[in-house]
Formats: sequence, structure tokens, C-alpha cells
Amino acid sequence: MMNKLLKYECLAVGRILVPIWAGTAVFSLLTALVTRLNGTFANMAGTPVTSVLESFFQLATALLIFATMAACVILNIQRFYKLLGEQGYLMFSLPAAPWQHMAAKLLCACGSTIASLLVSIGCVWMANSDGEEEAAQAFSDAFSLSNTMGTVFLVLLLVLSLVAAYLYLYLCMAIGSRWPQQRMLASIATYFVLGFIIQMVSIFLFVAGAIVMANLPRSVLDGMAPFFIEISRNQTAVTWGLAGFVLLLFAAADAILWAVTQYLISKKLNLP
Repeated sequence: MMNKLLKYECLAVGRILVPIWAGTAVFSLLTALVTRLNGTFANMAGTPVTSVLESFFQLATALLIFATMAACVILNIQRFYKLLGEQGYLMFSLPAAPWQHMAAKLLCACGSTIASLLVSIGCVWMANSDGEEEAAQAFSDAFSLSNTMGTVFLVLLLVLSLVAAYLYLYLCMAIGSRWPQQRMLASIATYFVLGFIIQMVSIFLFVAGAIVMANLPRSVLDGMAPFFIEISRNQTAVTWGLAGFVLLLFAAADAILWAVTQYLISKKLNLP
């Protein structure tokens, strides 16, 4: 059933996003063509039309790239929002657990967002015909074997942060569904209120940790000193230790957001 749900989500999202991707790619190619024409006729008198066209297509391509990412995010938010509305009566009547509905929408949302990001990067590369060699060299340097571990870290961080962003939005919508008559307003209010609470808790924990460290007994600090000195000698270990800690924090946040959201849509769902 999970495969069917995921296929249904991908088809529903693809019917809207694929034409947008295609339109953005076409405009990027046209922008590259006009840019080359403008470069060809740059030394000729009486050809200001190509300059105007170049500016127009560059602006249109930039707006389309922005619209591509915005449409992807809005569409995926809307898909989950409908699940908690009248569409939920149909979807939750299917022989599938609530977590499967949630997982299908999350996988589709993350996959389509990454695809939209890759399409946008490709369109920028195509439109920027003057910097093709520099862009290709930068891409080669970024993904060379010497930077493999850094690339893996950035990819994992991107995926985990993307999952956290969507799960946070899902949680806000799940909480907002407790007020069916004002579901959208309640979801928006939850987004800001919950975000403020999380920020305050994070600041409190940071300050509390700093106060505890500053008031540790001298004997404890002296005992920890050799450990920190040994770590400071190995910069690579420190770097990857911090990177692993950041990834674990995002993974823990994803797990908490998933657990709370799944509980709300499984046990506390209040359909209109």
C-alpha cells in the first residue's frame, strides 16, 4: 500500500511541477541564446534590441526559478493540509496506517524539492552562458575526491534539514487541525508560537550549559584539561566530531517531530 500511496503522490505533484520545470528550462535556454546573440552583436551599432531582450529574459528566468521553488514548497504543504481536511475522510478509509500517508507525502515532498533545486541550479548554469567554464570548474572542485567527505556531510545536512523543515510544517498543521473551523489561522499561529518557544528553550539550554561549565569545580576542570588538550591537537577529529554532532542533532529533531506529528494524526486527528 505504501508504494501505491507514494506513486499517487508523485503523480499528483508531477502533473504540476513537471510543466513548471520544463517552462523554466526553456526560458533558461532562450536566455542563453539571447545572451550569445547580444555578445555577437555587441560591437555592432544600432543593435540595442538584443540588450533589452537579454535583460528581459534574465529577469524572467530569475523569477521563474524563484517561482519553481515556491510552487514546489506550497504544493507539498497543500498536499498535507488537504489530508487533514475533507480529503482525510477518503484517504484514512484506505487500508493504510496514518504513518504511511505521512511517509508518502514526506518522501514526495523531499524528493520533489531536491529535484526542483537541481532543476534550478541547472537552469542557472544554462542561463549563465558566459560563465560556463568557471561553473564547470567550480562544480568539479566541489565534488572532487578530496572533498568527498565534505560533500557527503553537506548532502546529509541538506536532507536532514529539509526533512525537519517539512516535519515542522506538518506538526504545525496537525496542531492547527484541532480547530477545524479556523484550521489555517491556527496552523499559522502555531508556526510562529511554536518557533518562538523552541528558540527560547534553545537559548535557555545554551545559557544553562554555559553557567554550569563556568561554575564547575577547579578539580573537575583540571581533570578535563588533558582531554581537551589532546582533542585540540587533532583538528580533523574535532571537525568531524562537530559535524557528526550536528547531524545527530538534526536526526534527533526529525525523530521528535515525526513522533509527535504521527501521534497527533493517529490519535488526536479532528477532521472538519
